[in-house]
Amino acid sequence: MITERNILTLFSIHTFLSYNVSKKETIKSFTHFLRNANKDTFNNAFQFRGCNIIYHNKKREIKEISWYSFSRIYDDIVKIKEYRTNNNTYNKIAA
Repeated sequence: MITERNILTLFSIHTFLSYNVSKKETIKSFTHFLRNANKDTFNNAFQFRGCNIIYHNKKREIKEISWYSFSRIYDDIVKIKEYRTNNNTYNKIAA
Protein backbone atom coordinates (compact mmCIF):
# COMPACT_ATOMS: atom_id res chain seq x y z
CA MET A 1 0.00 0.00 0.00
CA ILE A 2 1.32 3.41 -0.92
CA THR A 3 1.12 6.12 1.71
CA GLU A 4 2.23 9.72 1.85
CA ARG A 5 4.84 8.75 4.40
CA ASN A 6 6.37 6.20 2.00
CA ILE A 7 6.59 8.72 -0.82
CA LEU A 8 8.10 11.38 1.42
CA THR A 9 10.62 8.86 2.80
CA LEU A 10 11.72 8.01 -0.74
CA PHE A 11 12.04 11.71 -1.49
CA SER A 12 14.13 12.39 1.61
CA ILE A 13 16.50 9.54 0.72
CA HIS A 14 16.72 10.86 -2.84
CA THR A 15 17.45 14.35 -1.52
CA PHE A 16 20.08 13.15 0.94
CA LEU A 17 21.91 11.24 -1.79
CA SER A 18 21.78 14.09 -4.32
CA TYR A 19 24.96 16.13 -4.15
CA ASN A 20 25.09 19.89 -4.83
CA VAL A 21 21.84 19.90 -6.78
CA SER A 22 19.35 22.74 -6.50
CA LYS A 23 15.95 22.32 -4.88
CA LYS A 24 14.13 22.65 -8.19
CA GLU A 25 16.30 20.06 -9.95
CA THR A 26 16.07 17.62 -7.03
CA ILE A 27 12.26 17.74 -6.99
CA LYS A 28 12.07 17.44 -10.77
CA SER A 29 14.44 14.48 -10.84
CA PHE A 30 12.43 12.70 -8.12
CA THR A 31 9.13 13.15 -9.98
CA HIS A 32 10.88 12.03 -13.16
CA PHE A 33 12.10 8.91 -11.32
CA LEU A 34 8.55 8.14 -10.13
CA ARG A 35 7.14 8.69 -13.63
CA ASN A 36 9.61 6.19 -15.06
CA ALA A 37 9.04 3.63 -12.30
CA ASN A 38 5.26 4.19 -12.17
CA LYS A 39 4.25 1.70 -14.84
CA ASP A 40 6.51 -1.23 -14.01
CA THR A 41 7.23 -0.95 -10.31
CA PHE A 42 4.22 0.84 -8.86
CA ASN A 43 1.55 -0.48 -11.27
CA ASN A 44 0.39 3.02 -12.30
CA ALA A 45 -0.29 4.03 -8.70
CA PHE A 46 0.59 7.68 -9.30
CA GLN A 47 -0.69 10.49 -11.42
CA PHE A 48 1.20 13.71 -11.90
CA ARG A 49 0.23 17.35 -12.14
CA GLY A 50 3.44 19.27 -12.70
CA CYS A 51 5.63 18.27 -9.77
CA ASN A 52 2.63 17.33 -7.60
CA ILE A 53 1.98 13.63 -7.05
CA ILE A 54 -1.59 12.32 -6.89
CA TYR A 55 -2.34 8.87 -5.46
CA HIS A 56 -5.08 6.84 -3.75
CA ASN A 57 -4.72 6.12 -0.02
CA LYS A 58 -5.98 3.06 1.89
CA LYS A 59 -9.53 4.40 1.99
CA ARG A 60 -9.41 4.95 -1.79
CA GLU A 61 -9.46 8.71 -1.31
CA ILE A 62 -7.51 10.82 -3.76
CA LYS A 63 -4.57 12.51 -2.05
CA GLU A 64 -2.04 14.94 -3.44
CA ILE A 65 1.48 15.76 -2.31
CA SER A 66 2.41 19.25 -3.39
CA TRP A 67 5.67 20.75 -4.56
CA TYR A 68 5.62 22.83 -1.37
CA SER A 69 5.78 19.69 0.80
CA PHE A 70 8.80 18.47 -1.15
CA SER A 71 10.34 21.91 -0.82
CA ARG A 72 10.05 21.91 2.99
CA ILE A 73 11.54 18.43 3.25
CA TYR A 74 14.39 19.43 0.93
CA ASP A 75 15.18 22.40 3.19
CA ASP A 76 15.19 20.17 6.29
CA ILE A 77 17.49 17.59 4.68
CA VAL A 78 19.90 20.28 3.50
CA LYS A 79 20.05 21.71 7.03
CA ILE A 80 20.88 18.24 8.38
CA LYS A 81 23.63 17.79 5.78
CA GLU A 82 25.08 21.25 6.53
CA TYR A 83 25.02 20.57 10.27
CA ARG A 84 26.80 17.26 9.75
CA THR A 85 29.45 18.92 7.58
CA ASN A 86 29.98 21.76 10.04
CA ASN A 87 30.10 19.33 12.97
CA ASN A 88 32.69 17.14 11.23
CA THR A 89 34.79 20.21 10.42
CA TYR A 90 34.62 21.39 14.03
CA ASN A 91 35.61 17.93 15.30
CA LYS A 92 38.65 17.85 12.98
CA ILE A 93 39.75 21.32 14.09
CA ALA A 94 39.21 20.52 17.77
CA ALA A 95 41.12 17.23 17.59
